[in-house]
Amino acid sequence: MEAGKKRRLIFSSVTLCILIAAVLLYLNRPAQAVNINDDFFVSKITSDADFIDSGTSKYFTYTATVRVDDSRGAYDLVPVDYIIDVTPKAPDTFPNVLVTAFLDDKMQNWIVTDNVLYFGTKKTEQITIRKNNNTGIVTGKTAWIKSGYDRDALERDLKLPIKVKVSWEGNTEYAVISNAGVQFK
Repeated sequence: MEAGKKRRLIFSSVTLCILIAAVLLYLNRPAQAVNINDDFFVSKITSDADFIDSGTSKYFTYTATVRVDDSRGAYDLVPVDYIIDVTPKAPDTFPNVLVTAFLDDKMQNWIVTDNVLYFGTKKTEQITIRKNNNTGIVTGKTAWIKSGYDRDALERDLKLPIKVKVSWEGNTEYAVISNAGVQFK
């Protein structure tokens, strides 16, 4: 084999190895932790938040329902549906309403599909609610837990208070729903 062909073959082989190594390094790089939910939801409770009992709100009626449905389970997982309903009490108009619910930190021990313990309306939604014109806002989340759970322990943790932040046109109300209805199917 000629010396020139031999050098080109070695150079091509080294270049190809470097290219393959670069592609493999790129594909196996650590994934950046990105929480898309932070872009869509109000995901923080301010340190000066003053929570009231949801039953004492002068603006809204709050209800929470939690459903555990073994019949919808798959792959040894069971869905837990959280439904928060915020309905206006006052005859006022509430423009640009944002609702965010925050689950108790103990739920992190149960939920296996994601570690996001909050949910609600999107920041980009422009929702206006009025007592006489609509029924309010319903928002929810489905989380997944492992099947074979301890029903009593799960029910105890599902009944832990849910914190809710409702914001509208320069106003904010923080409420705690302590009486979530828990249903097992």
